[in-house]
Amino acid sequence: MRNIIITSICLLLSLNSGFSQDLKHGFIDVEYVVSKLPETEVAASALEGYYQQLLSALEVEYTNIGLMEVEFDSLSSLPEPPRVRLQLLAEKIQMSYLSLEEMQTSAEEELVEKEVELYAPIYDKVDQSLKIVAKEQGYDMVYTIESLVYVNEERITDI
Repeated sequence: MRNIIITSICLLLSLNSGFSQDLKHGFIDVEYVVSKLPETEVAASALEGYYQQLLSALEVEYTNIGLMEVEFDSLSSLPEPPRVRLQLLAEKIQMSYLSLEEMQTSAEEELVEKEVELYAPIYDKVDQSLKIVAKEQGYDMVYTIESLVYVNEERITDI
């Protein structure tokens, strides 16, 4: 099976090299380009601020649960603890933990959505610029660095 795969790859590469002699190929490291844009710093800062807001809301909920647990412990240590109150408080604590889990899941989803919202215009700008430059420079195909299997690093430049 391994020999078949290797033979197939060699065959495809040899066919491709003959086919692509007239084609101009290039590649781009999109993440590198994005990291150099000033908009990226603005997006990263906005995302961090949004993360801090979500984190603050979670911390408030966690603090409230902690206060209920302290109250539960205090009531439990009484010589004659109020059983009904303790049971209600225990249920409230349990529900609060479930709510906290839901808040965490929701916060993670919201953070991903915010990241997409903030970074999508940046990636669109890179994509549009890439298409303009590729067309102007006469490239037939441009690959992202993430899709390359092998690169001769001695022949790579930042441009």
